[in-house]
Amino acid sequence: MRIALQTALTLAIASQANAQPRLSVKPAAGVEQTATVGSTVIERLRYDAIPVAIAEQDIVRAVLWSTIAIKAGEPLARVQSRSAYKACSSSGPCALDDDGDGTFDRISEDFASGALKLKAPVRYVITDTPPGATGGFKQVLSYLGMSGDTIRFSYREFSDDMARPAFTEEFTVPAGKSFPQDVAIKDVRMTVIGIDGAGLRYRLEP
Repeated sequence: MRIALQTALTLAIASQANAQPRLSVKPAAGVEQTATVGSTVIERLRYDAIPVAIAEQDIVRAVLWSTIAIKAGEPLARVQSRSAYKACSSSGPCALDDDGDGTFDRISEDFASGALKLKAPVRYVITDTPPGATGGFKQVLSYLGMSGDTIRFSYREFSDDMARPAFTEEFTVPAGKSFPQDVAIKDVRMTVIGIDGAGLRYRLEP
């Protein structure tokens, strides 16, 4: 139990140290889109991406009393080591790349245990945790339809996927006499191409 807690704490500290700020925006700018009433016009997600190692195949090492294994595809968080690269799974085992050639050479039962050489090196890739996997700050602008001669939008903010009611607002924009029409709301710039029963046709601008 003590080793498991130590490993979890080590991984948490390592994740915070390695986190990189990212911005995910959907949809992409410059592409014509259609938003029906109540659907999202744009979603911005600011989050901390954590680089993780992903082994291309299972890492397995038999020992006298058991087998140490890390499944292919399991995210491994980097930790400090005298090896060129060492990364551990949340379940305990760690993999080590001794010479930094992109293959794991050894495996250990947990963060504190000695590492054992693998029969054959296992290749791995380094990638980011996906958007939203570690929480973040999300902004969502939605289309609410037409009301008279105005276009209605809803703006919401989320922190770690929890809605913040104090940051929920509605906006109205005068509809132009003709389209296309430029619209700007909360630093979002778009060109409204047209509005009909099928929804709001628009294009986000850079």
